[in-house]
Amino acid sequence: MDHPPRLVLDEARPGVRLTLDPEDIQHLVKVLRLSSGASLEVLDGRGHGYAGILDVERRGAAVIVGSLLRETPASGAHSSPLPRLEVYAPWPKGNRAADAVGRLAQLGVAAWQPLVTAHTDAEARHAGEGRREKLVKVAREALKQCGGLHALQIRPVMDWQEAVQGITADSAGSADSAGSQGPTRAPDIELQLSKPTGGNGEKNQQSRTVSHCNLVLDPYSPTWLSTHLERTLSDCTSTTGPTGFRLWAGPEAGFSPSELEALHACGCAFVRLSTQVLRIETALEAAAAIVLERCAARAAHAR
Repeated sequence: MDHPPRLVLDEARPGVRLTLDPEDIQHLVKVLRLSSGASLEVLDGRGHGYAGILDVERRGAAVIVGSLLRETPASGAHSSPLPRLEVYAPWPKGNRAADAVGRLAQLGVAAWQPLVTAHTDAEARHAGEGRREKLVKVAREALKQCGGLHALQIRPVMDWQEAVQGITADSAGSADSAGSQGPTRAPDIELQLSKPTGGNGEKNQQSRTVSHCNLVLDPYSPTWLSTHLERTLSDCTSTTGPTGFRLWAGPEAGFSPSELEALHACGCAFVRLSTQVLRIETALEAAAAIVLERCAARAAHAR
């Protein structure tokens, strides 16, 4: 291990002393056999990594959070080389959902919006807050392994119609304001960025419009994802083009004909990844890796 052991604690900030839960104590003290004074890196899941010192007590353990070691902007921010990447898809069955979340979190996906579609199975339809909390934990635990500073956000389950209506409304508003009669485009959302201004902890809020490119993963599409990205990104300058992507994937039975028609009407791009039909978690992981790699390579070339 070429880095200190990592912890993910929401309340992390310089100068605080945080009591650790039994699971963290088990890992640090029993498994890694660390003792008082051991160095740690404490992540807050919101872009910051702090120095930490382990303090083992008779009946527990705590970490003393020190100075800021590193920070990174959120994906899609002005200073970030990567776009904001979100997943819009029903949960896979059983433990496959946790596996998918862990893998996407390692890649740097920003959020998963679980959907209820016409063919979504009963288990995913009734995914309660308890399951969401478990998946939030999986996403945050992934940071310990990959060293990322931003945790994947797990949103509450949303009905399919609500998700698509949001795209349609935003796209229509953008087209109306521009007086455009052409195809509708992906919606724009406001991303609030916090930027420290000094040592007093005060922050300035910056708003940035994030232009999303909506990609529907379709094994029968004639267009390959890599080809679509190459065309999309080659048409962009360093200051234009999408700063966010949404990956749409259906359940095992796929999207219904009416759902596919609605996605077409919203101006989504239908792309394929393989000559074979992939499971949802496989398709999402492969697509996320391709999108992020292509965008990172383009950003590196631009520099």
